[in-house]
Amino acid sequence: MKALSVRQPWAWAIIYALKDIENRGWPINYRGDILIHAAKTCTKKEYQVAREFCQGMGVVIPELISLRRGQVIGIVTIVDCKFSRVASGWGIPEQYHWKLENPREITPIPYIGRLGIFEVPDELVRSAIAKIFGLLNFFTSLRAENSVSSVCGGSRREQVKAVRKTAVLPRLCQILKNGQDGRLL
Repeated sequence: MKALSVRQPWAWAIIYALKDIENRGWPINYRGDILIHAAKTCTKKEYQVAREFCQGMGVVIPELISLRRGQVIGIVTIVDCKFSRVASGWGIPEQYHWKLENPREITPIPYIGRLGIFEVPDELVRSAIAKIFGLLNFFTSLRAENSVSSVCGGSRREQVKAVRKTAVLPRLCQILKNGQDGRLL
């Protein structure tokens, strides 16, 4: 599957903070899903500049030490690409603005990034996605069999708290709640 290395905290912002524009000095003709690889390098100065920019967008980013690096962290869909001479939202002036939609977290895949678009073996991606679907199936079966009470006991509120505590991915509870298991990928 195609992948793009993005420095932190920008990679985090794409997957978790709805950063819907990726700024690049080159255009892309590809449209479709692409893996977001969190690059291994990020200087404190780069992080600070990004942090201030994100704060201006109303986004609070995690501390640099807690951000995943050197790993594929999610999937996003590239839907458009246009050169812009002006800044707007996440877009900076004099750059190609890659329009991104549908960010999805995946189980992190340790991987060495590269410049430009590169390929990550499909088997690694399938394995990461299978882990998510395995968790989804587990929690769906608990819900479908109404066995959360037998596993957790207590009131409905306590059961929901227990399921949320055991979920590796906080998004999983939201998917189950909204019934959007088909939209995970």
